[in-house]
Amino acid sequence: MSSSESEGDVYPSDCYDYEEYDDEYNDEGEMTSYSGIAGSEDDDDGERERQNELERFAHCILNFRQGSYDDAIQSAISNYVPDELEPLDEDARERIQIRELDNLKGQLRAPVTQYGGISICSGDNRLGHGPKPFTSHDVSLNSYWDSFTRDFAALESSEKISPHFIIGNVQLTEEVLGMLAASLTGKNLRKLELGNNGIRQDGITSVARIVESIPSLSSLCLSRNQIDDLTAVKCLSTTLKSHPNLQRIELSDCSIGNNVDVILAILQSDVSSINLNYNGIGSPGAEVISGYLETNPPIHSLEIDYNEFNENDAVRFSQALRRNTNLNEFCARQSARGNNFSIAGIKSLLNSVFDPTSLDSIAESNHRCTLSLFPMSSDIRDHVEMINTPGLSYLEIRKRKLLIALSERDSLLGYIEDVSVELMPAVLGLILEAENGNNQINMVYAILRWWSMPSLFSFHQSATAKRKRYAFK
Repeated sequence: MSSSESEGDVYPSDCYDYEEYDDEYNDEGEMTSYSGIAGSEDDDDGERERQNELERFAHCILNFRQGSYDDAIQSAISNYVPDELEPLDEDARERIQIRELDNLKGQLRAPVTQYGGISICSGDNRLGHGPKPFTSHDVSLNSYWDSFTRDFAALESSEKISPHFIIGNVQLTEEVLGMLAASLTGKNLRKLELGNNGIRQDGITSVARIVESIPSLSSLCLSRNQIDDLTAVKCLSTTLKSHPNLQRIELSDCSIGNNVDVILAILQSDVSSINLNYNGIGSPGAEVISGYLETNPPIHSLEIDYNEFNENDAVRFSQALRRNTNLNEFCARQSARGNNFSIAGIKSLLNSVFDPTSLDSIAESNHRCTLSLFPMSSDIRDHVEMINTPGLSYLEIRKRKLLIALSERDSLLGYIEDVSVELMPAVLGLILEAENGNNQINMVYAILRWWSMPSLFSFHQSATAKRKRYAFK
């Protein structure tokens, strides 16, 4: 996470709960729930698996550097096309409205504890992104909303209430939002999901008041609403910043565009996870996002899938990620209709987490952030995205990358050309750790045959003489 992608936004399932991420990170921001190769009870099996994993990883990276994956990358970024919803004609809209109005009334009449909570998902259930109709408000609904919110408000904390409160594809007027605010105050909710409800401007301010009244809330989803009014967004951002527990906000498909002030206000909400997918954000927004990431803010996950970024924006993001040590997940997936990084842009982003120019550049790469750049269905995704393997420490990941650099003879000789003699024992130690059997001897022989042996011999003599002098004192 990502771990967080949904191929189509359908409520309630498209706004996933940030609860999935609870306790995944320790105080240093490292993932702790990964069940990978480390920590095997059998040392021999664990070491063998570690070696096999390292070899597969090295093969992948070396092939990537040599351009072997260029065709696969091009295929992944050009073949996937997210589903787009076709506009409905007036007759179809009217049929849906009549049918779903009765459906909504039936759901509002049902006991609020019937399913352990409330999940109203009325309206058009088609998959895909784009304009999606919702059940418009009708004055005949007022009495139903009033009855429902009164019943929900009367629920005691001891009663079994779902921690998720979800209303999707139903228009929520200011009056209805006021009723909801009164009924939700103080309830022990973890997630509030209000998706495709026609909320905008004053409605966003009302949502901010609702969020403020639920201290236990950890996740807020407002996807497919109109989030473009700066005053309202600042009000929401202020609420999120001061909230004691809120960690994630989802604003997918909210028509934010290149409103840079709105984007910055959202980013400065100080939440751990932000979703800005499908918002038509382009280069002006990329400049704001990259500038924000360069400040190393306390955000762990940022999703900007399927926007309108280009190759130059990918370079900006890459430079920002090199300076960032807090972000654990950066999602910027692209397709034929969203983001256009090109192969060069993809490589620039991957270089931020594995820059093979030199041993120093490898050591100084970002060893924390997992990149998600391809659709979940693409074959190339697993090969090039998991460079920073979740579950391994910062130092372990950096060591893995150095081992990879030293695992190929040709690249090895290039890397050690500028290595000082004092560091050569450490380099040789890494080679011995990376290789097994005869290949250890071959790699060490290649170094000693090629490298400046007189310098190594002089260094050895100097160190030996110094030890002797100390021995006679």
